[in-house]
Order: sequence, then structure tokens, then C-alpha cells
Amino acid sequence: QASRQSQVSHLFSESSYIVKFSKNQVSCSLNLIELVAGPGNSLCVETYVSYLDDLFSNLQMGRAPKESAAIKEAEERRLQRESEKALAAVGYRPHIPTARPPLTGPSGSTLEDELWRLQRLYGASDDFAMEELDGGGRTIRFTHHCTDPDWEAENWAPHGLKLAITIPAIYPVHDLTSPELRVLVTADLPPRFVQMLPLLFAEALAKASPGSPAIYRALQHVDRFLCRLWRNVRTIAEREHSLQQANEQALKDERQRHEKLLAALEQQATMDKQHASSGQEVQSSVVASKASQTPAQPWSPEEQTLLEAAIVQFKSETDVKRRWNLIAKHVGGCRTARDCAERYRACRDFALGKTGSPDATLAHTQEENASSSAKALAPVSAIAWSVDEVRRLGVEVRLIGLTLEGFATIIPHVLRLQVVCSRCKKPLDVESPGGSIEARTAEAACPTCKQELSVRIAPSICHGGCAAIAHVLGVNCHPTQFLRSDMDATCGECTESIRVRNVGPGYKKRADCSACHSRVNMAIEGAEFLGNAVAHWRQVAEQQGERTNARQQLQEARRQERELGILAGQPLPNNGQCKHFSKSYRWLRFPCCGRAFPCPVCHDEKADHPHEWANRMLCGHCSHEQPFSKDQCAKCGAAQTRSRTAYWEGGEGNRNRATMAKNDPHKYKGLGKTVSSKK
Repeated sequence: QASRQSQVSHLFSESSYIVKFSKNQVSCSLNLIELVAGPGNSLCVETYVSYLDDLFSNLQMGRAPKESAAIKEAEERRLQRESEKALAAVGYRPHIPTARPPLTGPSGSTLEDELWRLQRLYGASDDFAMEELDGGGRTIRFTHHCTDPDWEAENWAPHGLKLAITIPAIYPVHDLTSPELRVLVTADLPPRFVQMLPLLFAEALAKASPGSPAIYRALQHVDRFLCRLWRNVRTIAEREHSLQQANEQALKDERQRHEKLLAALEQQATMDKQHASSGQEVQSSVVASKASQTPAQPWSPEEQTLLEAAIVQFKSETDVKRRWNLIAKHVGGCRTARDCAERYRACRDFALGKTGSPDATLAHTQEENASSSAKALAPVSAIAWSVDEVRRLGVEVRLIGLTLEGFATIIPHVLRLQVVCSRCKKPLDVESPGGSIEARTAEAACPTCKQELSVRIAPSICHGGCAAIAHVLGVNCHPTQFLRSDMDATCGECTESIRVRNVGPGYKKRADCSACHSRVNMAIEGAEFLGNAVAHWRQVAEQQGERTNARQQLQEARRQERELGILAGQPLPNNGQCKHFSKSYRWLRFPCCGRAFPCPVCHDEKADHPHEWANRMLCGHCSHEQPFSKDQCAKCGAAQTRSRTAYWEGGEGNRNRATMAKNDPHKYKGLGKTVSSKK
């Protein structure tokens, strides 16, 4: 070998041609052959050296190597064959695995390509496994770690998500079957998250574009939206949990309140038995008499006939109370307006098929009325509520923009509030009795439904750092507004108590202390209620107040109209005409003030506010009030506007010669009249 190397070196030094081999390359090739064949194997070395002898002999004979690509490829193939022969001579046969023919799907991607991608992505983990199924499919198990920076791995999934993908045997050739994703370990995961994750994977597979690896892209889609899915599921779970806790707390509070009310009722009943007064005896006798009343007598066929005739006769009456009073008067006997109305509702339900007979409906209605009247007469007391319970369950009354200068503290002495009845939804004002820091109760009866209302008040010491003056809890009512009240203020210099009256929103007061003559100042911008459903009941109070004001305005307007001589059945002044609307025979009832005027211009001239669109009217011939319409009067049938005509009609019709009919003699009357030219 050493002699051959020296010969190669000699040939390189003598050759004047440029060759592609060097001494180091030849030495390395010899070392490689010796390493493969083993030391002492002269056959392989002699074969390679003979090839070099032929090469250098050609170089000495003047045959220069050609630089064409075909010659280079031929030389490479020859060298490959010579090396294979040399390796075969020493008995070395490399193992070449037989590759599985690829299954190319409609998208152009092969299954092997996707499996290679998955193994490259998840193969580093220890639990990555790929199993062959009996039908020819595959199952891949791996652990997925979300790459989103917002993913809280320590709290949500510390060890990653254990997933498995089942690939059918005919994928991706057949479009009807697709891989499925499953979550293996679901112990620490929300159930909704476990249900939504396979759906997210299936959605990405359905949207996969042709020519792309569907499984790999679907896993990328899952990783992209994994954090958002987890947060949405967690938000829904927290919302459901909070709603469930709120429902449980509401049920618990309602149960406790019911128990307190029962205890208060029992205590009140015991006190009534021990200390019975004359007024309480009268009330109990009234309750007993109402409870022992016998049910109303059934309706006879004659009374039913009279009722039906009265309903038809008085159907045009707009006032509901007056209509039912007229119906009851027409029926006669011992039937009242309430009895007639209940009988009408019972007959209507029977006609609609809601009940089997009108008498059954009437009996059920009487039972409900009796039970509601018994509940209304039951005594309601809020004394059993303690201060802690009122502060926990009640509404907080807080002053806004409170400024105290010279005052140390203020305590409510007489608290005035606006409450809404829980039965009839009517607002009313209540006033608590005077007192200091002790809890007190304000009681009143609803002027509309006569239900007993109670408000339990727990006063608080208000100072510069705390603007809360009291906590209130209503029984059968809901507090909605703070009214002007009386306060007891304490001077900061001499601790003298000062009575401050009519304190409310917008209050400002500057004075001197009567004891130490120091300057004191108090200013309040407003007040608010903090509690559940306060805004709802405040809106209900505003709506009921608007309805009450509108009803009062309408009653006042009708009283003024009666004083002016406008009565039903008699015509309006000038039949409802005015200088603005000379062809209108009606008055319009405007909802802004409830008053009736011939036209909107007359309203704006006589009222101090702009008019609103009228929705009711009074007939100019019979003064019957009815909804606004362009048709004839529903009572007398008279037209509400003058009809358009082309004839003279005694001067009440058309007076324009241009639009007058040709066969009317007034169209050409006086046209042939001569005018004297004498002056």
C-alpha cells in the first residue's frame, strides 16, 4: 500500500493535466476500503489500486478528462458498480426496507406525510404511541401542550391534554369517513370542555382545503382556539354556579323570611289573645263574618237573559264602573256590579272552552276572592326583624355629595320614604316614628287595595367617612325614594344635639351652634337606594304616578266640561266647529292635559303647553266620547266632518264657482249682469 501511495504521488507530481483527485482523497479512500474490508484484505485494495492505475495511465497517454455531464454521470455509475462489487466480495449486503405504496387521497396529501408530521410534532413525548387496528386503521395517542401564551398550564392542565386520534383504514381515499379525536383523561377537565373539543377538531376537518394535510391542520386549529374554548367553558360554568348559588340563597332567604313572618304572626296572635281590645274584637268579628258568608245564589235563566240584554244595551258606555253599575241596576235583585262582571267572565271562559260550566268558574273565582280577602285582613308585622337581618336583607339609604362642616355625626330622627305596594303597584308615602339609633317600624294601609304595609328601619350613624343613614326592609311593599326627613346632628365642638328639619336632595344649611356658637354647615346633593330590584320598583312607581296624574287630569277636565254645560246627549257649542276647522263637527281630547278642544290651534292658544296627538274625540251632535275616527259617530251616526260637494246646498255646500257643478244655477248666476258706468 505504501508503494502504491508513493507511485500515486509520483504520478501527481509528473502529470501536467488538471484532475479532480488529490492525495488526501486517495488516502482516505484507501483507509475506507481497509476499514470496510478489514486489515489484510488485499483483494479489495488491489481492485481499487488497479482502477487508479488505469486512470493515471490514461492521463500519461495524453487523454484529458471530458467535462460533459454525461461523462460525469457515467463515471459515477461506474464507481458505484465497482464499490458494490468490492463490498460484495467481502460479503457485505446492506438491508434495504421495502416501502409501502403510498395511498394518495383526493387532496393530494399522503397518509405517510401526515403520520410523519404527527410523529415529528409529538414523538418527543414518552406516551406517544401509534397502534394498528384490526380493520387496517390506526390509533395515535399523544399529549398535547397548548402553545398559546395565555394558556395557564399550571392551573388548567398541568400535565397536558391526553388525546387520541382514530384514523380509519380508507382515509383519505373515502370522503364519508374522517378521523375522530377523543380525550383520554377527563378527571380534571370540565365536562363541557371534553364535549366541545372533539367538535372543534371535526369542524376544522370539515373546513380543510384540498391539497393540505387535514389532521395536522385540524390539530393546529384546535391549538389556536384551545385557550378561548377553555375560557368560554369556564365562564359558562362560573355563571351557572353563581346562578345556582343565587337561587339557593334566594330560596333560603325566602324560607327564613317565611319562618320569621310565621313567628311574628304567632306572636301577634298570642298578644291579641292576651290583650284583646275593642277595636281588635270588632276587626276579628268582621273577619269571622266575612269568612262565614254563604256563597252567592246560582243565576236563574231570567237573570241570565237580563244580563245579556244589559251588556248589549250599555256596550257603548266608556266608563267601566258606570257601565257595570248600569248593568247591575238593569238586572236588579241582589246582584251587584261585581257579581255581574264575574258572571260575564265565567260565561266567556265557558264559551272559549276553558271550563266545563259557568257555575264552576264562578265558584272557583269566589274561593280565590275569599282567600285573598282573608290574606288581606291577616295582620302583618315587621317587629320580628332584627337590626342585623334588616341590614343584611334590606335596602341601604345613602346620601350623595354629603358635606359636613362643624357637625360630627347625623342620625335620622323622622325618616320619610316612598314605597310601592306589592299588590296594586300604587306608590304612597310612609313616615317612621321619631327615635334615635334604635330600630323602628313604620306602618300604613294602602289607600287603593287596603293592604297593610310595614317598613322596618335600622338607623345608622352617618359621618364624613360613611354616607349611609339607614337600612330599610319592606313587608308587602318596596322602598323606592328618599323624601325630606328630620335629622339629629351632633356639634363637633361641644357635642350638642341639633334638630335639622326637611333634609333632602339639594339641602344647604349654614348656622351657628346654640351652645358654643361655632359655625356649622351641611350640604346634600342627593340620595340613592342600594339594593335588589330598586330600579325596577322605582320605574313601576313612576309609571303608576303618570297614570294617576293622567286619570286625575281627565277627571278634572270632565268636571270643568260639566260646569260649562257639556253633557252626554246634547250637542257641543256650534256643533263642534271653530274658526280654524269650520268643517269639523267634533272636539278632540288631548292626552297632554286631558282637556277637549275643537282643534290643536285652539288648544295651543288656550293652554300653556304644546299639544300632543289626540286619540279620542267628542261628537259635535251628541257629545258622546269615543276613540278618534273619521267615520260616523258610534252613538248618533252623524258625520264628524262636512262632506265635499259640488253644489250650492243653500250656501252650506260649495261656494267656489270654479269647482261648482255645471248644472248648479249658482255657477253662472249674476255673470250677465250689467254694471252702470255712471259715477
